Amino acid sequence: MNREQQVEEFLDESEKNYLITRYAFSPDFATITEFAVMYLTWENDRWVEIVKIDGDPTEAVHIHFSYSTKLKKMWNKPVSWNTLFEAVNRIKANWRMYLLAHNESKGL
Repeated sequence: MNREQQVEEFLDESEKNYLITRYAFSPDFATITEFAVMYLTWENDRWVEIVKIDGDPTEAVHIHFSYSTKLKKMWNKPVSWNTLFEAVNRIKANWRMYLLAHNESKGL
C-alpha cells in the first residue's frame, strides 16, 4: 500500500468546486505525518486554489487563503486524523464564503 493517499470530490452539482484531500501515513501506518486539504474552483478554463489547510512535521498547521497574500493563519492543531477531518469539515461548511471572498478580491 502506498503511504501517500488522495481523495477527491466535488462540492456542488455544477462540478465547478472541488475538494482534494492528500495525506501521508507514518512508515508503520499508525498515524498520518502530513496532510493538505485544498478547495479549488473552476475559473477561466482552469482550476484555481481558493483555500488550503496543510500541516507537516516541520511546520504547524496553516490555513492559506489565495484571495489575500497576507492572510495565512496558524491553526494551533497537531497533524492528526482529527485535525484532518476538522479541516475537511471546515472547508465543506464554508466553501461558499471562501468563494465569495475570492470573487470580491477580484472585483467579480
